[in-house]
Amino acid sequence: MAVALAASPGQAVPAMPAGGFGMPTPVPPVNAVSPRFTDTPAWHVTETGEQHLKRMSEVIPLATPGTTEEIAKAVVFPASDDSSYVTGTELSVDGGFAQV
Repeated sequence: MAVALAASPGQAVPAMPAGGFGMPTPVPPVNAVSPRFTDTPAWHVTETGEQHLKRMSEVIPLATPGTTEEIAKAVVFPASDDSSYVTGTELSVDGGFAQV
């Protein structure tokens, strides 16, 4: 089972063909997790970073950036045996931003 973590949405998707062309059968499940705006210490180094984080929070439907803990929790399911029948899926972890 493989889980790709993309820095930006769409990066990992071309690397996870749902059909696994050219791969042995059965194809191992391959899924992607695509986080968006995540509150990390790097945002708080400069005033500009703080301002950008605040502006982005205003356009995220859940009105807050994600945390590293929330991203990690989202990775657990596709990496677990509980997702054995899930493949070729991209999970957007973005507080609803992709829907805007």
